[in-house]
This record gives sequence, structure tokens and C-alpha cells, in this order.
Amino acid sequence: MAPERTTRPFVRGFTKISEGVWEYSPDLLFFDPNEQEYYTDAPDLILLFSWTGAPGRPVAKYTEQYQKVFPTSTIIIITTSLKDLAFRSSELKQANLQKLIDHVLNKRLVDRILVHAFSEGGSNKAVEFAEAYGKRTGTKLPVSAIVLDSTPGLPRFGKTCEAFVKSLPMHNSWPVWLIGWFLAGLILGIIWGLYCGIKGYHNNVISKTRRRLNDQQYWNLETSRCYLYSKSDELIHWEDIKSHAEDANERGIPVWSVCFDTSLHCRHEQEDRPAYWEAVMRTWERGLKVTNTTSETWSIYGKECAISLPPEMPSDSEYEVYKKYAQSDYGSRKEMSEYGSQRTLPYKEYGSEKRHVREEYDYSSEKRSVRNEYIPQRDMYRKI
Repeated sequence: MAPERTTRPFVRGFTKISEGVWEYSPDLLFFDPNEQEYYTDAPDLILLFSWTGAPGRPVAKYTEQYQKVFPTSTIIIITTSLKDLAFRSSELKQANLQKLIDHVLNKRLVDRILVHAFSEGGSNKAVEFAEAYGKRTGTKLPVSAIVLDSTPGLPRFGKTCEAFVKSLPMHNSWPVWLIGWFLAGLILGIIWGLYCGIKGYHNNVISKTRRRLNDQQYWNLETSRCYLYSKSDELIHWEDIKSHAEDANERGIPVWSVCFDTSLHCRHEQEDRPAYWEAVMRTWERGLKVTNTTSETWSIYGKECAISLPPEMPSDSEYEVYKKYAQSDYGSRKEMSEYGSQRTLPYKEYGSEKRHVREEYDYSSEKRSVRNEYIPQRDMYRKI
């Protein structure tokens, strides 16, 4: 009798629950009850919609960080193939997501959800899931925060062909690159002609995804949202993403957008890890608060940043110092502890390890307590 064949996990520690869907469930039996205060504001569920054809290793960098900062959260990875994105109808995509919806409902993971979607493949699968969930339950997907990495763009033929080629295995080799571009021009040219000639420019999968991300039929428009994009993205034009963020803000969605300078498509975390995760964490924290917002454009860690903040967060004086904290050099940022509650300061390098310095302000005694504590990266976003 042949031995039973086992499925290799997409990411270590994850279990396959359906085709292209993998889950990590934390073992809560091993958590110290004395440290429970660290995890009370964590998401119940993190839905990570990976980019088209994403391999497990780079995706694991994001899941590992989430496991560190939200150790009590269930994480589900939903992958996407080029076939799924370009050639399957919405009806078929949503039918394939029914098992995942069953799983989420059965485990009652619908109180606080964080959605993190990458590129067009991830954002398309996210809106298909939200629509399928709405049809199934009659309610909107209860998302507290949405993170959009390198998405959404606009349909551009050249960049679509390039995305096709880069989704192929070994696309850096000349033979695959040449064949890929030939097939992309042939296959996508036919599809492009059909969409534009028959269905119209605004009914292709990219345009529909873009519209549905800002459609209140699928999302609560008070949900906190973060856009992460780069001026050096070779697949998605950064101004397409920026314009979508501006449209979302006009609709009342609280938006935090960060523009990177040199990072490539879906690689912004590699350019500036602290800035990337600071934006993610701020978006989640803001998603738990009141979402009537005021908007302003400024910068964080030297990155162009447009932010919408809950009105109760800053008084006038605190907001000015908060901006100074984000824009100034490291030496003057210690002033922030006098005006805010606990803050995590930007990293500096101590030897070979990047660490953060943390300070806190004790409101009960109205005394400043500066600890200058060097915090390992695994603890850098935990609450004090």
C-alpha cells in the first residue's frame, strides 16, 4: 500500500483548509494570563490576501510579524493565481470561497477583522470575499481595518503584460521572459480587446475591483484604511493608488497613505520596515476608535503621508507635537512623551540590531517617566 501523501504547507505552521487557503490558529493555552493586557486589542482574524502567484517565503515575512505583534490572532492566507484573477468569473471565485466563509462563521471569527491585501490579485480576491460574505449572511464583512499594499491601479495594457510575465516561474531567465512577453501580448491582447470592445473599458477585472473597494454595498465606509505604495513600482502607477485614496477620503473613509521612494512592487516593507509596520499598526488602532475624521497631509519617517485622524485623538497642542514627532530628527522626538500616552519611537541601530526606544508619561501622578528602554523588535508594537 502506497504511503499517504501529505500536503506541504504554504507557510510553516499553517494548515490548509481549502484550495489556496491556509490558516494559522494560535495555541492560547500557553499564554501567560498576567500578560493578557498585551493582546486585548488584537484582531480576532487577520485575512491576508497575497499577490498573484506569490510564493510562501516572502508571504511568511508578513505573517511572522503579525504573529509577533498579535500573538492571539488567527491568520488566514488566501492565495491567487493568474488563472483565477484573469480568467475566472466573479461567480466562480465566490463559489470557491464558500468553504472559507463556512470556516470563518463556524469559528465565530467575525468580531474584529484586519484585511491586508497585496496588488491586484489580493485586492480582487478581497472584494470577491466581501461580496460573497454579504450575499451569504445579508450583512457586510465586519472589517475594522484594511491595508492595501501596491493596489488598486487602473487598467494599463503594458503594466498588465509585465505583471503576467512576473507571475511566471523563473521569469528572470531570458527564455521565460521572451516567451512570457509573447504570450502576454497574445493572450492579454485578445482579452483586452474583448473587454474594451464588448464589455467596455470600465468592466474589466481591475476597474471593477477598484470601484468595489469604495462601494458601501460591500464595506462599511467608516472602516480605517491604509494605502502603501511606491513611486518606483514597475507594475502599478503610484498616482493611480493615490487618486483612489483621495476618492476614499472624500467618501468619508479614514485614510492613512504612505508613499515610498525606491521600493518595487509589493516590496515596500523591505525598503523601510519601521515605517511600513507603523502605518499598519496605526491603521488598526484607529480602526478601533471613532471614525469621524479630519485630514491633513504631512510625512512620517521622511515618507509622504496623508492621514485622517479621529477628532478625539489630538488636541491642537498635542497634534502639533505629534506632527513634530513624526517629522523631526531623533533627538527632539523625546518631547512626545510629555503630550501623549505611551509612544514607540523610531528605531536606531545599536550594534547589529535595530531596536526602538520607548518612553512613557504617567498621567496618574502627572510626572514624566523616561525609561530609555531598548526594546527588541519583537516587542516594539506591544502596549506598555
